[in-house]
Order: sequence, then C-alpha cells, then structure tokens
Amino acid sequence: MEENLLTLQRKRWKAAKSIFWVSLGVGSATAVPAPAFGLIKQLGVTVMDVRLLWELYEIYFQQKLSLENFWELAKKAGIATSVAGVLTFAVVKISNSIAEILTKWAGPFGWAINAIVNGSTTLTMACAWWFFVDKLYRDKNGIEAETGNAEWKIENE
Repeated sequence: MEENLLTLQRKRWKAAKSIFWVSLGVGSATAVPAPAFGLIKQLGVTVMDVRLLWELYEIYFQQKLSLENFWELAKKAGIATSVAGVLTFAVVKISNSIAEILTKWAGPFGWAINAIVNGSTTLTMACAWWFFVDKLYRDKNGIEAETGNAEWKIENE
C-alpha cells in the first residue's frame, strides 16, 4: 500500500507539473495579439488543452487514450455533464476570441488580462479532468482518498 501511495504521489506531481507548464504556455501564447490570427490561435490553444487531457490520462494509466475510451470516460463522468462541459468550453473559447479583440485596444495591460483569462481557463478545465482521472486511478487500485494533511515526498525523478 505504501508503494501505491508513493506511485500516486509521483503521478500527481507529474500531472501538476504538466498542468502548470501547459497553462503557462497557453497564457503566454495568447498574451501578445496576432492580428488576423485570433481564431487560429484559439484553435491551437484548444488543441493544446485537449492534448493535456490525453497526457493526464497517460500519466496515470501508462496507456494511450483513444477517442472511444475518452467517450467511455465521458459516460462515467455523466454524459449530460460532459456535453454541458464541452458546450461551456466552446462558449468560453469563443468568448476568449472576442475578448482578445477587445483587449488589443488596451495595449500591454489588455494583453496581460487576455493571458490570465486563457491560462486560467486551461487550468480550471485541466484540474477538473485531473481530479476525475485521479479518482479513477485510486478506485482501480484500491487506494483510499487521503484525509488531513497530505505529505508529498517526491525525490528527484
């Protein structure tokens, strides 16, 4: 059991690092305006976001997530919730594109706001998926949820 917990802690640490770096990358990529490329940039950000979901799954289960498996997981999460999440995500991304156009007029201050909005959208979506995948992994391996203060003892990887 102790080894399972250590393995879980390593997976969590690796997932947290991935989420951090991708969120930072998304924020950075969307910070500076690119005239006439707003929609293309948002498409690229969306691809990065979806790739992060796949990566989080691979971190926990050491196997590629197929589209078929993704939809199976979506059913487990609740299909209504999944559809609502996808629609909300699409609306947020479209809103981000519109916000980017508006923040161009505010100069560097507007660019910073745009970066924060886009990075936090990625962060929120990734954390929700991370918690879901973490629970799947714990259930599959019979690991109980921790209570109280968790100690993360991660040696250099």
